Amino acid sequence: MSNLEPEQVRQGKKGTPVLLILIAGLVLALIAFLAVGAYGWFLPDSDLSTDRPAIEAPAVGSEPTGTVVAPENSG
Repeated sequence: MSNLEPEQVRQGKKGTPVLLILIAGLVLALIAFLAVGAYGWFLPDSDLSTDRPAIEAPAVGSEPTGTVVAPENSG
């Protein structure tokens, strides 16, 4: 077998380390996540329309008394 120099048999080339690229990708993903969250925060809710009538207070005396009233037999 022939002797090879360590620089010629390297797995990867010299350049930007992979860790920096991974960290940059995570930072960009975090920025995108925060941007989408802010966009959703500032949008009005779709169920806040004003065309529905206001909910009225319950009528006086409509509190349950614990008495059960059964219908009369009509037959």
